[in-house]
This record gives sequence, structure tokens and C-alpha cells, in this order.
Amino acid sequence: PEADRGGTGGPNPPAPDFDLPLIDGHSVQLQALRGKIVILDFWATWCTPCEVQMPVLDALWRDHDSLRNRPQGDDLMIVGLSVDTNPVAEVAKWIEEGGFDYPIAIANQGLAMRFGVIGFPTLVIVDPAGGVHTRHTGVLSRPETEAILEENRAAAA
Repeated sequence: PEADRGGTGGPNPPAPDFDLPLIDGHSVQLQALRGKIVILDFWATWCTPCEVQMPVLDALWRDHDSLRNRPQGDDLMIVGLSVDTNPVAEVAKWIEEGGFDYPIAIANQGLAMRFGVIGFPTLVIVDPAGGVHTRHTGVLSRPETEAILEENRAAAA
């Protein structure tokens, strides 16, 4: 796995904005999520390691969903970005069969390249100011992911 961490003292490089359709019919725009820590999960249905990463993120999403009334408020968003070339209906069926609840958007290889993605899964953690804090290729464990979230929360405090 390869990790690229921002947080070098200055502002993190800005994350490319996007406005993408979610498989539930809504849309997600990165710019609208400023003020939150955003985990972007670049994945594909054909990616075996993605099948390991997605349950970790889904559990984090479900746990966070039950904690939305915390003093720090709703400070986290997780978005899965499918780079599949399969029809949306096939991706949606795969998500349903996996039982995943976190938001899934339909992206493409071009967006992945703009974020510097070189393999899958890649997690990009965007700080509340909209900068790329971390880019990690490969699976991140729940404790590793939570440590990165805490770094972001401490930096924003």
C-alpha cells in the first residue's frame, strides 16, 4: 500500500471539485461538503481488495450515523466513487447485494486520475477546508482510518 500524506504545516493541496450522480438518484458535490472531513473511496466491482475496504467504511458510516448528535456535530461524509464502466443498474445491484449503506456515486477514470489515483481501492481524505490530507492506495483498517480522522479533527480545532 502507498500513502501520501498532506498535513505538512501549510495548507493541503486543493481537492478537485466534482458534481456526480449517486446511485440513489441524488447527487453529491464535493464543494458543498466543505466544513466536513470527506473520505472518498475510489473502487470498482471487479476490484477484490475493494471488497475488503468497503465493509470497513460501511461500518464506520453506520457507527457515525448513530453518533450524529455528538458535540462536534456531523463532521464526516463518506462517498464511494465507482469507476466501473458497467451500467449504473449493475453497480447498484452489486451495492445492494453487499448491503452497503454509505453513499455511492458514479465516477470515472478521468476523475480518479485528477485525484492521483494509481490503483484500487484508493482512499482520499479531504480536510474540512477542501484540501487533500491523505491519499492511500490499498486497504486501510478501521484504526488507521480513525487515526487519520482524528488528525483532521485536531488540525481543525
